[in-house]
Amino acid sequence: MRKLLALIVILLKILPVTSQITFQKAYGDLGSEGQTCYTVGVESLKQTPEGGYLIVGSGQYPISGGPKWMYVIKTDAYGDTIWASRIGENNSTALMGTSVIIDNQGNYVTIGWDEAQMIMMKLNPNGSILWSKAFASSTTGCELKQTSDGGYMALGSSLYDYGSIEGINLLKTDINGNLLWMKGLIPYTDIGPYDLIQTRDKGYVITGGSGLIRPGYAVKTDSLGNVQWAKCYGQDSISTGELISVIELSDGDLVFTGDMSSKKGVSPYWQWLLKTDKSGNPIWCRKYADTSQVYNHGITIVQTPDKGFAISGNGSYGSLLKTDSMGKITWIKYFYKENFDAIVCTNDNGYALSGFSTYGIGACNICLVKTDSNGNSGCNTYLFPTIIDTVKILTASLHLSDTSVNYPANCSAFIQKGLRVTTICSNAEEGIKEVKEQSFISVFPNPSSGEFTFNLNNITPANRELDIYNMLGEKIYSSKLNSASTLVNLSSQPSGVYLYRVVCENVKDIYSGKLIIQ
Repeated sequence: MRKLLALIVILLKILPVTSQITFQKAYGDLGSEGQTCYTVGVESLKQTPEGGYLIVGSGQYPISGGPKWMYVIKTDAYGDTIWASRIGENNSTALMGTSVIIDNQGNYVTIGWDEAQMIMMKLNPNGSILWSKAFASSTTGCELKQTSDGGYMALGSSLYDYGSIEGINLLKTDINGNLLWMKGLIPYTDIGPYDLIQTRDKGYVITGGSGLIRPGYAVKTDSLGNVQWAKCYGQDSISTGELISVIELSDGDLVFTGDMSSKKGVSPYWQWLLKTDKSGNPIWCRKYADTSQVYNHGITIVQTPDKGFAISGNGSYGSLLKTDSMGKITWIKYFYKENFDAIVCTNDNGYALSGFSTYGIGACNICLVKTDSNGNSGCNTYLFPTIIDTVKILTASLHLSDTSVNYPANCSAFIQKGLRVTTICSNAEEGIKEVKEQSFISVFPNPSSGEFTFNLNNITPANRELDIYNMLGEKIYSSKLNSASTLVNLSSQPSGVYLYRVVCENVKDIYSGKLIIQ
């Protein structure tokens, strides 16, 4: 509790309006020809332990005939890039990124696909590639999770029946990406997978669907990928849609989000929220749409600290929907030029969303939006009348056949550093600017590798105390400033954003700012 109070006090001193950082940022390239880049995947965003963000996405650079790249971007808590890389694969002109995790060793593991196979890659916190693996049994890589034994479970898809049917692939690896086992599950018709979680019984739940011909589905397996149940969910016998994201609650119940239409492949598509028990039996279902939209997809769901739910969405507009524990709307915000794939609850009780934006550099850019706890981000937010409806859900069995087979594959990846950031709006930069204009304290170099020199320009050094905090509110450094210039060594701390404040003995004057360790 004391750590939380300390963080609130510090941020209130730095940010004049709100204690929660908010911004909208877009990431692109200012080369001789622009690029288009975007995120695709419900796990394409993570908050780092130091309070920044990790995004994986895809892009084409240059636009006219250039190769497709995997993009991995690491930012500080304010959305400013610590590093950003385009990653290519030597045997392919296309490498798409869909999912990223921070594993229990602090490394970053990503998944995606090239022109013919699933690609899994591990990077260290500085963005260097530790290893890369290819799995030719899957033509795409959709989702990645670290399992309870320290290894990884990857969800992919493959084309069967001479390329006419898309099936589900589950691949289990050890911590070094070596394949332990795989399961190939072929449905009776074309349905693509989206999301994967490991459940408390060490089994797995997979979601998917085909918005054109079938309703959304969920599959539950045991720890070895053997199917325990598989069900389709629809509003009626002709409804279509997708289950795109799933979470497990503490009691074992499951909550899904996605989209549905009351007719085969025909708009409007409604965003929906479905709760089932651990056996996949429906408990309740809600669907949502604003009165101006033709279609609206729920992409990623998270449980919020108050036991409600937050859903990132895309469609005619990007959306951030907050509900209570029964799926009733608390609030919803729409974003004019962004569409969102991933969402995380942040350590200041706000939300961060990644997706794509038409703001900024090039034709289409990866975006990162940070909101406060009420979904406010500072600009480009709109409100529309929103409809909520309770839906009675019908279920049907989904029949799957096992075709477990793997083919030898190899992968050799390389990195190009790049990408620039465009600030669309930010309350954080306004707060920091106010501190800098006082010209009482200068800190250089900033960013640095960990060594900072604090100069007291127009204040006397007597009785001044310097405190430095990480983004969790923990004090990591404290000392007296007894001279006009002081060297501070934080090289033992991890990369990220830190907050400092200089306080005089009677606490009448406080000077605050941020430090960035690269």
